[in-house]
Amino acid sequence: MTFDLTAELAAARLLAVIRGTDTAAAIATGTALLAEGVRVVEVALTTVKMNASGKMSPVASVAELDGVVARVAAAREVLGDDR
Repeated sequence: MTFDLTAELAAARLLAVIRGTDTAAAIATGTALLAEGVRVVEVALTTVKMNASGKMSPVASVAELDGVVARVAAAREVLGDDR
């Protein structure tokens, strides 16, 4: 039996995404969601989500873009190149 993610998402019309670093908390949260009927749950324990730009002008200035590059560089320095 194969799993058709597109068909499952269309049928479920609801999914949960759990992100964090606490494995036990992610398992407890996922278990609770499944018990309550959420059929599609994604768990990511190493994902880094970052909005490096924040609110920008419709046409970004060089200074705004330089700020984005600097913030991403700072995050990469802390997290390393593999994350």
